[in-house]
Amino acid sequence: NILNIGAIFNDDELLSELNYTNGNFPLSQWEKSNSLNESDLISNSISRWDYWTDYRANLDIDKTGTMNLEVVQVYKEIISICKENNLKPIFVTLPITKELNSVIDSEFYQIFQNDMNEFIEILGNPIYFDFSHEETFINNKDFFIDTDHLSKAGAIEFTKFFLKKIKSIE
Repeated sequence: NILNIGAIFNDDELLSELNYTNGNFPLSQWEKSNSLNESDLISNSISRWDYWTDYRANLDIDKTGTMNLEVVQVYKEIISICKENNLKPIFVTLPITKELNSVIDSEFYQIFQNDMNEFIEILGNPIYFDFSHEETFINNKDFFIDTDHLSKAGAIEFTKFFLKKIKSIE
């Protein structure tokens, strides 16, 4: 069994992040499609990228990449738990808008890809999908509530897309 589908569809415990009034997940906009026009999306993308580079340690200003060993250890433990329960872990980078992709430093994306390849190798080569540039999603503004969070409609379509992808590797 490649995936415990029941766990995904029957999980009734909300992630604590979904309860935040502010923060990474804009819950208040979840039901809405993106109403930003292209110039707003580009402006918001620039702001988002600036925020990531200024405040997120994983976006190293020196562009040398990062590998947080504490995070690696946590993921090793997750993989161990999966194996103990006959589950196959799958790692995913979710889609982001084409506007955000356009402002992300191309050097950074190469560093990100290298870091992810190294990270996946350290973890024993579990399945990994990078959907950050997936054409099915990045060009559809209705699938996002902002530059990098899927709307409810986008999440539903992504779930369908992802399940097909999983079935194709069984």
